[in-house]
Amino acid sequence: MNTLVLPLSSSRTCSTSDNSRVLVIDDDAALLESLAEMLTIRLGRVHVDTCSNPASAEAMVRRGQYDLILCDVWMAPVSGLTLLPQLRKAAPEASIIMMSGVTNNTVRSQALASGATTFLPKPFDRDSLTLMLKQVLNERHLAYRRAAPRTTM
Repeated sequence: MNTLVLPLSSSRTCSTSDNSRVLVIDDDAALLESLAEMLTIRLGRVHVDTCSNPASAEAMVRRGQYDLILCDVWMAPVSGLTLLPQLRKAAPEASIIMMSGVTNNTVRSQALASGATTFLPKPFDRDSLTLMLKQVLNERHLAYRRAAPRTTM
């Protein structure tokens, strides 16, 4: 597991909540490292954890309180589609984005039916990914604020 927390200023940085927690699950170590670095830079001050072993991802999700989980579909020894219901059970409130280079409707439909918030086809460009993740995190924070009890003075 790797953890990155870097408050960086950049013209490409998006404004998200300072306490956003993101988990990226992918068995491709190079992609995993690249995604973690990119998310930290482009989303601003977020806490990004990575997991290259899908078999240990569920335990990480149970221990952490993630706002967003980005998970690859095709991994070994456990596929992301097999892992998805376990992730959803361990983190029912988290937004889960499944990503895959295989973009046929069957894979997309299966991911969404199994509890994914949305599906991201690979390859993706950084701007599209940043926009999607920013929207998902902002929707979560708006929903949280709406659900929080209001106090009156």
